[in-house]
Amino acid sequence: MLLSSWPSADGQRDPRYLTLVREGARLQVHSFQAAGAAAGAGAVYVFVDDVDALYAELLSRGVSVSAAPIEQQWGVREIVVRDPDGNVVTFGQRRDSRGDSHD
Repeated sequence: MLLSSWPSADGQRDPRYLTLVREGARLQVHSFQAAGAAAGAGAVYVFVDDVDALYAELLSRGVSVSAAPIEQQWGVREIVVRDPDGNVVTFGQRRDSRGDSHD
């Protein structure tokens, strides 16, 4: 079931960001390709309990992280990791303890 959808700022159909939910599991997908990503590269969004601790752990293991955790206007604190194939993994921590701010 489609939980929410965010169209692009210019009103065009793409890029679009969707949240799908089924039996309590959420999947967030998007139609845009990150700059510098290879064609067909994927992206995934993972919610974690402590994004700052994860950031420190990734750095200590030599993982390249895009930047320090960023406070996003939609209620999460995020970091982004890109693998050598151009796949993007975004880790986010909800600032609102009641759950997903897009519900």
